[in-house]
Amino acid sequence: MTPNAGVLFLILAFFAWQFYKHRKAILHNMKLYGEYFANYLRFKVDEKKKRRSRKCEEDV
Repeated sequence: MTPNAGVLFLILAFFAWQFYKHRKAILHNMKLYGEYFANYLRFKVDEKKKRRSRKCEEDV
């Protein structure tokens, strides 16, 4: 194993250990961010639909 590979292994091991130590909080935050992102996408889709319906009303 080259020195660079050893350093990379230590860094990865450190991140894995931190994730294991704080896994409940990390997974909870990931769930919250997922819900936030889903709501954001829903909002954007609704805005597009409203814009399209306004354009259709103006054309008529």
